[in-house]
Amino acid sequence: MNNVLFNLISQSSGTYVVAIIIAMATAFDMGGPVNKAAFAVTMALAANRSFPMTSNILGAIIPPLGIGMAVILNQYIFKKKNIYDEMLEAAGYTSFISGIIGISEGAIPFALKNPLITIPLNLVGSAIAAVLATIFRVEIWFPIPQFWGWPLIEGLFPYLISLLVGVLFVAIGNILIRDYLANKKRSSRY
Repeated sequence: MNNVLFNLISQSSGTYVVAIIIAMATAFDMGGPVNKAAFAVTMALAANRSFPMTSNILGAIIPPLGIGMAVILNQYIFKKKNIYDEMLEAAGYTSFISGIIGISEGAIPFALKNPLITIPLNLVGSAIAAVLATIFRVEIWFPIPQFWGWPLIEGLFPYLISLLVGVLFVAIGNILIRDYLANKKRSSRY
């Protein structure tokens, strides 16, 4: 596996493939076994300075931040009714806070409620952010996803842009898809 990864990393387009794979594997189960395996592989790559941990960190924090941002944006800007119940609204704020401190598990209640919406959006949002960070040459060599690790980031401003794009993709995607499904459900009742 190491040889395959090293061969991919040595190619210019392979760097993006590795970034996408790591980000998606990390975001897939929000702290579960796939996430932990991606973390272990990324730690091994970062230990010998072969590949930074940027994709792994983005994949870990974009799902909870994106889900939390979806609840916040919906409550204060979009104001779509019937897409989040009271329990999920409360979980959204918890998810956002957990994302800020680097904990992926805050997004799990949303994935349990609607896995076919939440998980694909998390995967794509994390992959987009990982590609952007790779293009911008953002490098994080330490496993510190929390905001207090930001001073260690090589390329903080591009990192924040990449993070924001991924978070907004997850947030707005969740709002639009859930609103569409809620409207479809209402119209089928009549």
